[in-house]
Amino acid sequence: ISPTTHTWLLRHTDSEYTQPLFSEVLRQKNVVLQNMVLRSGHPDQSCSRVCEKASLECHEPGLQYTPVNRCETIEKALQVKCDKCDLDSSDRHAPSFRVRENRCVVNYLHDPRLLPTCQAKHKRHKRLCVCRSPGAELSEVPFVSPDQLVMA
Repeated sequence: ISPTTHTWLLRHTDSEYTQPLFSEVLRQKNVVLQNMVLRSGHPDQSCSRVCEKASLECHEPGLQYTPVNRCETIEKALQVKCDKCDLDSSDRHAPSFRVRENRCVVNYLHDPRLLPTCQAKHKRHKRLCVCRSPGAELSEVPFVSPDQLVMA
């Protein structure tokens, strides 16, 4: 633990603790899953359902990877053009594309209570889903290139 990666809270009390800085949290999430597949959902469809229809399973931690949670990735994977890119920490169905407004929505990844889930869905959003083979034990690798993101 270092002052460049963590902050010390309630210092000099019985309740003191450290917490990673947000920049450190994002650095740790700058990974991809080997052999993960990005799939496009339809409005009002959860990622669990999207992956299941392709005989795959949703990989919930993958929805929090910073390379996935970007407007550029949403545009490429869903084959859409975003007129606006919204950081919206209240949307558990992000990353997604709001169809009527041509708006990409990414999760800010800051509030642990509101991180993206496989079950979330929205009637006006197409979700970007991270799928993997059922039961596969795959490792996370550092993200270095958009070529690591496989679209299906």
